[in-house]
Amino acid sequence: MRRTVLAVALLSLTPVLHAQDAAPAAAKPFTAAETTRYMEIGQAATRYFFEGHADSLLAMGDSAFQARVGGVDGIRQQVDRLAERAGMVLNVLDQKMTRRNGTPQFWYEAEMSEFTNEPIVFRWLINEDGKLVGAGMGPKSMAPKDPEG
Repeated sequence: MRRTVLAVALLSLTPVLHAQDAAPAAAKPFTAAETTRYMEIGQAATRYFFEGHADSLLAMGDSAFQARVGGVDGIRQQVDRLAERAGMVLNVLDQKMTRRNGTPQFWYEAEMSEFTNEPIVFRWLINEDGKLVGAGMGPKSMAPKDPEG
């Protein structure tokens, strides 16, 4: 029951935090420089989220992202909800870059202290300008299929 409640709660974040184009684009490999750049952006966003630096995380997003997440208060609510339901990160399993529908995504997979049935996957969608344009989080089994993995 707890797993179902958490899964529903985490999935409820997706419409608020997630946006990307519906039309798939051909995936192109990242250059080494792109991988480094996008990884740094994704790691910073993840760090700001877990450390509760909502203002810094908000500043990383484009205007549409900022509106969708509900500003600083919206981000703080999501951080609190995640901490309450999934706990804290115990072990980072993977951090990687991929593309989905042509949009670069940073994936962060972790084991959590209170949600122990499976890892949680956090996804940050990043545009070519290095701005966050969407996000998603939830149990790994409910994450979109990684087209590269």
